Amino acid sequence: MPEEIVERVLRLVGYRAYQWEFEERSSALRIWVRQAGSRPFYTCSGCGIGSERIHSVRERRVRDLPWGAWMVWLVVEVHRVYCRRCGVRAESIDFLEGKHPYTRRFAAAVARDCEDAAGSCPYICVEGLRRERKRGKLLETSVAEETSPAREARSFPHGRECRLCSG
Repeated sequence: MPEEIVERVLRLVGYRAYQWEFEERSSALRIWVRQAGSRPFYTCSGCGIGSERIHSVRERRVRDLPWGAWMVWLVVEVHRVYCRRCGVRAESIDFLEGKHPYTRRFAAAVARDCEDAAGSCPYICVEGLRRERKRGKLLETSVAEETSPAREARSFPHGRECRLCSG
């Protein structure tokens, strides 16, 4: 799969895909992404100040919008940076919300699908999703009509209850 196609479909500004793997049995696609550019810039999650000094790097697996019948998992490089104000902190990544195991656009798509279902989704609390939207944590993004992440919410790694609603 050419990199340009993957990056065009992902639409993650400032990030590029450098590896992908298809798992036919479970219809899962894993895509490894990292910051693009010759001199990446990392933002402290505590104060928002940028830094180029890295303490350590680890990979984090998060759920993203499906591509047709394929479940998409992003493996994101998360850096711990040296911040001159906060010390060593994790970087802030625009398309992720804290430590949740899914992207913001996935959460927004699940919220839209569950609100459309009007309570018929046994796995997601619609009131909790409305509460998150009021706080401004769910971003409105364009989603293709053929995808329905709410139906796939059962495959969240944390079980039968959505973390959007429990808190």
